[in-house]
Amino acid sequence: MTPGPWYLEDFQSGQVLVTPARTLTETDVVTFAGWSWDTNPVHTDEVSARDGRFGGRIAHGLLGMSVAMGLTSRLGVFEGSSIALLGVDDWRFHAPLRVGTTVRCRLTILGARPTSNGDAGVLDRLFELLDEDDHVLQGGRIGLLVARRPHGTQRFPGAVDSQPMDTAVPPQPSERSDGCTDTAAGHSVADPPPDGKP
Repeated sequence: MTPGPWYLEDFQSGQVLVTPARTLTETDVVTFAGWSWDTNPVHTDEVSARDGRFGGRIAHGLLGMSVAMGLTSRLGVFEGSSIALLGVDDWRFHAPLRVGTTVRCRLTILGARPTSNGDAGVLDRLFELLDEDDHVLQGGRIGLLVARRPHGTQRFPGAVDSQPMDTAVPPQPSERSDGCTDTAAGHSVADPPPDGKP
């Protein structure tokens, strides 16, 4: 991984970045339940959850999203260049996240363009939280307002040398443990493209 920060000019549609992995722990789930006040028994009561739909406790869906964001920050490419999140779109939960699962985040750049006044950039990013078998547990789009490269600094070699789009696995319909089928299809975030179409 090329050291960051990366600026708008260093991104292009089709780049795929994969984060380091981490294992979800009991502490993660208990701490998230405590500070979020979400103590639903499916997350906190092993006895009742054992007889439920999932056969045991599962982690909070939003904990998974938080972990995906945290893992992405470990790439280093957004540190020092990100300005603001622009929104979360079409986030889908395909399979339960459980204690002991080792996860990574696959981040695909779907679009990179300047803002209407040109002083910053907009990245359309697809997040996919993967388990150790590369199954997509959850994912969706999170737009980012990102800085432009400061004048007088050079683009570093290899900033856009990533996997092309066709090597990324697009979000496919997946069978959830409750028997439902979801897809992670969505629309771009932030201000509309120049042609005004979503």
